[in-house]
Amino acid sequence: MKTHVIVLAQGSQTRLPNLPLAKQMIQLPACGHTPILHRTLYQVRNIAGDPPDVTVVTWLPLMEQLQREPVRCPRRRVGDGPVTPDGFFFPRVDTLSSPGNSSLKGAGIYLETRYQGKAHPDRFVILLGDVIYSWACLRAIFMEREGWPSSIGFVGTSNISTSGGEIWGLTWCRRDEDEMMTALGRALEKHPKFKDYQPGQMRKWMWSLDPAFQNTTQYSAIDDYTMDIDIPAHLQLVAGASVSAAIDDESHGVVW
Repeated sequence: MKTHVIVLAQGSQTRLPNLPLAKQMIQLPACGHTPILHRTLYQVRNIAGDPPDVTVVTWLPLMEQLQREPVRCPRRRVGDGPVTPDGFFFPRVDTLSSPGNSSLKGAGIYLETRYQGKAHPDRFVILLGDVIYSWACLRAIFMEREGWPSSIGFVGTSNISTSGGEIWGLTWCRRDEDEMMTALGRALEKHPKFKDYQPGQMRKWMWSLDPAFQNTTQYSAIDDYTMDIDIPAHLQLVAGASVSAAIDDESHGVVW
């Protein structure tokens, strides 16, 4: 099954005006000072069954940085076997001339422009570039466990509601693509008309599904160290989250 993983990293981070770098490139001290986005891209390569088609959707300066600086692969140990050597890779990067003022708009614009008149993959996965993901969270997004009754899945915090909580990612298979795109259209119609950045809009996508699909859509709650970087207070939590991430990585054989 061919999967296209779309990592949204096109935000202008207006709520972090004093941050001197793209928030997706904030380093995780306990993970060998690996940038958040680089770690996510490495995790995706190791979680997806078949090699996925991964695209980072971002703005021009970050695109140029990703094209200059490869993602460093950490060493890995499987059981008592030898440690694999370091490696690196360059992710595929795309930009949007006008990504909108939310992740929801960015996803809608990208899907409309990227796949207009083109063949679609068997499965889509949407991730956020500014999230420090646990392995459990990514496995849930990729539906890598038993008990998923549907080909549509959303993953987020346990306090999700129409007005609160976080969506960490979502996935759907091609058979449900028409419903997902219809729901996306409904969600965009409910999008605030303000020009400033609008947080939390991805929730609208899930709540805009037809009730017949909502009854079978899988929602998985993840309340571990997974977190995103949106406001200055979140920056103070990065060091602690990186320690949890390093412990999690080590349990998966990752040697930084």
